[in-house]
Amino acid sequence: MRTVSGSPVILSRFKDPNGGTERYLFVANRSLAKVAETRLTLADSISRVSGLDIEAEEFVEVTLTDDPPRNLPLRIGPGKAQLYRLETT
Repeated sequence: MRTVSGSPVILSRFKDPNGGTERYLFVANRSLAKVAETRLTLADSISRVSGLDIEAEEFVEVTLTDDPPRNLPLRIGPGKAQLYRLETT
């Protein structure tokens, strides 16, 4: 990850304990009252991003924006969080 901008969030990064190339990013909204609107600029080494769909119990690919390049715009409800899988090249 290169930069983070927008609303305050808590970021936690994890890696595959089995030695795989996948990395995980947990993003939590710090506010219990306001929606967090945050933008993450990702490193060039990240080739694919998927967000966990809790209801379907599977990761679903997320589209990165091209303006500016390699950005992941996030909108997370008050007191909510999201888990992302970051696949690297």
